[in-house]
Amino acid sequence: MHGSFLQSSEWEQIHKAMGRKTWRIGGVLLVRHNLWRELNYLYCPRPEFNHITPGKFFSEVSRIAETENSLFFKIDPGEKISLENIDARMRSDRPLQPHQTVILDLAQSEDEILKAMREKTRYNIRLAERKGVEVVKVIHRDAKEDFAIFWKLLSDTATRQGFSVHQRAYYESLSNVRTGEMSNEFFFAHSRDDHDEILAAALVNIHRDPRTGASCATYLHGASSQGHKELMAPHLLHWRIIQDAKRRDIEFYDLWGIDEKKWPGITRFKTGFGGARVEYPSSIHIIYRPMSYLAYKLMKLAHT
Repeated sequence: MHGSFLQSSEWEQIHKAMGRKTWRIGGVLLVRHNLWRELNYLYCPRPEFNHITPGKFFSEVSRIAETENSLFFKIDPGEKISLENIDARMRSDRPLQPHQTVILDLAQSEDEILKAMREKTRYNIRLAERKGVEVVKVIHRDAKEDFAIFWKLLSDTATRQGFSVHQRAYYESLSNVRTGEMSNEFFFAHSRDDHDEILAAALVNIHRDPRTGASCATYLHGASSQGHKELMAPHLLHWRIIQDAKRRDIEFYDLWGIDEKKWPGITRFKTGFGGARVEYPSSIHIIYRPMSYLAYKLMKLAHT
């Protein structure tokens, strides 16, 4: 489809802003993730290997892992990759990135996209419009004010629904990205009668691959208010994001993560917008220090 924003130079800068070391091998991004004490691993999200020599690539990764004393090298593939002739132990593991997602083709007309949605989703969009819900994109307003609104709503939502969030600095780093190829933009839904009460919010990544020109909008993070659920603001919020992306000639909208067992409600909501289900290969661990890796996995299991 397109090169992932997770391999972009902008995303690399976000990692650096978080204090992480990064490398490029044949253009492919690697990031060092610290565990605890001196333990760490190397990570590669959604790489493209079709333009590199695998033997040289993995040899260089092994050299970096030895220098950094890394336990393993984790790859979240975007497609099936060949790992033949690698002199290290390997195993499958859970990915950091979504294993499944839903992607809408925005080359379709608005009528075609609406027609492909579940009837209940279309109804809720129309209901939100009738009830006076409005959606604004806030990229051109005060960035600090926008971030404060989003952070409070996200924190409240996480507390209410019992899920964990990243550190505040991570979201601040995201919200500061503004280049010709990528931006992370806030969308807020509010009532027409009360612009100060935010009913739902989304942080959306807009990425254009500088090599191919392919483009995608990705719903990275979202939050919603406890009140006025009858207004169905999240449904209209995503419809307005889709419409905004189409006006900018963006090709795809990635709803970024579904799992019917872990997140049945979220999955039902996202799949209601139609689109194609995409399943990525399992994460791969290439293990450099087997005994330390085993101790790490046992310690991790004891804390889950």
